[in-house]
Amino acid sequence: MIIYLATRFENQKRLIKQRPKVEAIGHKVTSRWLNDEAEDCWRDNAKKYSEKDFEDIDASDMFLLDMTCDLEGAKGGHFVELGYAIKGKKIVWIVGKQPNVFCYYKKTRFFKDWDEVYEALEKLTHPEYEYCCWLGKFNDEDDVNDEFADRLETLWNEMTEEERQRTKALVAPKA
Repeated sequence: MIIYLATRFENQKRLIKQRPKVEAIGHKVTSRWLNDEAEDCWRDNAKKYSEKDFEDIDASDMFLLDMTCDLEGAKGGHFVELGYAIKGKKIVWIVGKQPNVFCYYKKTRFFKDWDEVYEALEKLTHPEYEYCCWLGKFNDEDDVNDEFADRLETLWNEMTEEERQRTKALVAPKA
């Protein structure tokens, strides 16, 4: 899965440490902002930075927001990105705090810490869990579109028969 890692810029060093762990599990990280150095004159390049971040979110399947940091003095760019990801119908996961109403969007999944995130990301390397994750992402009829249908069809076709049986068991209504 292709993942955009987000947090407040002041927490960048923490996510730089998380990126190789996410990639080692088998996922790709698109967050080029993790390679940027803090600039006192960021306003001079704000348009370039925002365009690059939106491009990276667009290129991702999942938006993963780290809210384990101190929010004192936060400027809110990570919340703009969260709204953009929700509007772009990305899979949205949040680790840590949920400090505003948009963190409680109906399709958002919460984790108390990074250990829980790593466990869930590990499962997503198995096609049946990725399939179910996409189903959870699009659980309203209005959300179904060609991209979604194509992604599910591709995942299904790439599965072994055993993986398909496990998927059916995972999505079957509980008796």
